[in-house]
Amino acid sequence: MKRKILFLFLAIPFLTHAEQKLSYKLYGFVESQLSFNSRKNLDAAGMALNIMPLPEKLDPLGKDLNAVPATELLAVNSRIGLDIAGLELFGSQISGKIEADFLGTGSTYFMLRIRRSYVNMKWEKTNLLVGQEWHPMAIGVMPSTFELNGGAPFNPLNRSPQINFTHNINNKWQWNVAALYEMQFLSDGPLGKTPGYVRDAMVPNFFLGIANKCGGFRWGAGADVKMISPRTQSTVNDVTYSVNENLTTFSYMIFGQYVKDKLTVKAKAIYGQNLTDMTMVGMYGVSGILSKVTGVQEYTASNIATGWINVVYGDALKVGLFAGYTANLGTDKALLENTPIYGNGYFAENNIINQMYRVMPQVSYTKNNWKVGLEGGFTTAGYGNIDFKTGKATNVVNVTNYRILSVLCLTF
Repeated sequence: MKRKILFLFLAIPFLTHAEQKLSYKLYGFVESQLSFNSRKNLDAAGMALNIMPLPEKLDPLGKDLNAVPATELLAVNSRIGLDIAGLELFGSQISGKIEADFLGTGSTYFMLRIRRSYVNMKWEKTNLLVGQEWHPMAIGVMPSTFELNGGAPFNPLNRSPQINFTHNINNKWQWNVAALYEMQFLSDGPLGKTPGYVRDAMVPNFFLGIANKCGGFRWGAGADVKMISPRTQSTVNDVTYSVNENLTTFSYMIFGQYVKDKLTVKAKAIYGQNLTDMTMVGMYGVSGILSKVTGVQEYTASNIATGWINVVYGDALKVGLFAGYTANLGTDKALLENTPIYGNGYFAENNIINQMYRVMPQVSYTKNNWKVGLEGGFTTAGYGNIDFKTGKATNVVNVTNYRILSVLCLTF
């Protein structure tokens, strides 16, 4: 009898759901992109995800090995998604989403890849989202560009598994808090890019933000704290020891958006550390050895300042401009000489980024379910030899990549 009562109790939610009618909405687009780069870049998915131009790499005759132009045609950004709605539980409206593209991972960028997958519970003033969704640092506002990078490395590009709680204080003010883990967008370290650094730290990435909207203007701010464990073991004189190493970093952002008629203006500024998982510039390295016996190390991260502005005007015919700037402000502590540096912005032979800027105009035309667009511009990055005392670059040399991107897209 007790087993029957327990079974009925556990079955009540499922019986309730069975009486509710689910609704489904399939959506997506088929898109092809033809791109040209004037030099080699740090990128992913072929040339689809463009991040930054590579520094000079001179051969014995003084010729830059990275000054190689290339073109590519890809359709891997084509996307398909499913929205699910219609359930109610504990006074909330329950919805779900699963979305995928064909960007894959690494060299297999033609494979199906999950983008977003979550369940959302919505009350009158509160939202609880569990699953993979955009990192709160990435959204608020995102630039309207054709590039798959979402404005990276000037704007964060990151979707992560998370528990995200949002509360609307009134019809103008909103705050949210989120706990996140890494999966596809990863921190760097001694083992390369892997989610293990956050897992081993035993503490999720935390975000706290607030936003306000008033008429056509919306703004917000947020703070992000992340702890990673670069190593769990250390080898000294062929003997391996268990070590407990942690690096805690902080990032802050402020954003704004103004919309009036056909005009949209967006902007965001970020000051942060260890932002490689955000597809941004963000390095860290060894600042000291705490034990000569076990080799346990302490770390320090580069301070990065970045900002961008995006202006778009039009309706069916649109013109726009994106401009972004990033600067390496150095580390809080001196780095140990000739020790490894990890993260986006550091390359072999002690080349570290000093600053970078990008300007990209665009034009597009949309009619019914299809769109054509053209985007072009340049990215200039300054690289130099790392000064281990400050974490900054010396003897800076600028390189520039000119990029043209054309897009044809059919939505459904």
